[in-house]
Order: sequence, then C-alpha cells, then structure tokens
Amino acid sequence: MASFCIPEFKRRIGCGLLTRNDDQIAFQELLGVLLAWGTFREDLEGCLWTAYVDNDGVLFSLAKGGGGGPESHMLVGDLWLDLAEAQVDLQVARVESKANVADGPARELLNYLVELGAQFVTPVLPPWVQDLWAGPPKV
Repeated sequence: MASFCIPEFKRRIGCGLLTRNDDQIAFQELLGVLLAWGTFREDLEGCLWTAYVDNDGVLFSLAKGGGGGPESHMLVGDLWLDLAEAQVDLQVARVESKANVADGPARELLNYLVELGAQFVTPVLPPWVQDLWAGPPKV
C-alpha cells in the first residue's frame, strides 16, 4: 500500500499543498480517510461508517466539518457533501497509533492483514481530491 500511496500522493497532490514545517502530516492522515472513502464508497452508501483515526486534529476536523490548513478544510467540506449525497453517517473514533492497523502497510507490516485474510484492493482517491483548488464538487 505504501509503495502506491506515497508516490501517488507526491505526484498528484503533494505539489499543490502549501509549505509547512510538519510535512503536512495532518493532511496525510486525512488522506487515509479520503482514500478509504474513495475506495469503498459504493460499499458504504446508505450506511453508518466508523472511521478510526490516530490524529486528534483530523478527528476534530472531520467531526466539526473543517479545520487545520486550508487544504484540509476544503477537503473535509467536500467529504461532508459527498457523504450527504451518499446518505452515509460518519462516526469518527480515536485509535492509538500503535493499535492502528491502517498504519501497518505504511510500515510494510502486513502480518495482521494476512491473518485477517485481507485482500488487496486498488486504492482510489475521490475525484475532488485530485484538484485540490478546484472548489467543491457539483452535487
């Protein structure tokens, strides 16, 4: 997963971000939620979706409808519009970093996913993430 996401992030999105001293870590954490949404949107339509995050800033941004840098603020708003259109109720919960299975692939630790019988699915970013500064999606 990391071998796909890191180069794609830099190629598609990273160059459009404002310069920050923290390497946009909160934005990268938010991108994980957006990647899950883009990849599993059809499966989540009409459901309650619990997204587990290990970043307090992302947790509160998703719960409040925005926050953080302007890039994150715009994408959280776009996500809310998309969730409303798909009739998805989003619940965001905190998980400690060490307990976050989503971080395993980024560290090339796949044993837990293998034990669960997980299968690779090609990650998909929502189309409105691709052009960060284009404005909200047309609903």
